[in-house]
Amino acid sequence: MLGAVHIPVRQCKICRTRRPKVELMRWVRTDEGWQRDESSKLPGRGAYTDSDECAAKLLSGKKR
Repeated sequence: MLGAVHIPVRQCKICRTRRPKVELMRWVRTDEGWQRDESSKLPGRGAYTDSDECAAKLLSGKKR
């Protein structure tokens, strides 16, 4: 298989939808709370969300 390109897939922390990593927002837990990681380079385990609605639930601490 020549020329095959691997596309990383991640799962939304709230709704569990799988999407390509570039379509999701990455969040990192810090001492101050959740911080959006625009560059995907902040240290720590990240959480991904696929929509503003899921991001709001992540920030509020409510699941689903």
